[in-house]
Amino acid sequence: MKDKPILKTVKLIKADEDTKELIRADFEFNMYEDPECNKLIEKVMSDKENATITFKDLRYGIYYIRERKST
Repeated sequence: MKDKPILKTVKLIKADEDTKELIRADFEFNMYEDPECNKLIEKVMSDKENATITFKDLRYGIYYIRERKST
């Protein structure tokens, strides 16, 4: 029997800091493996309908997420 890695999904919701209204626009977030954000793992574009981004099938660990583009 072989152990399978536990994979999880991380979903972020983008909202206005003051009004808390969802931001339904084009935006992109990048995920990195280092705190300096040099080693890119994945780029994810927004789901405008839900104002979210989703990173799928992540192994347990530490990740760094940074917004790359916003309109």
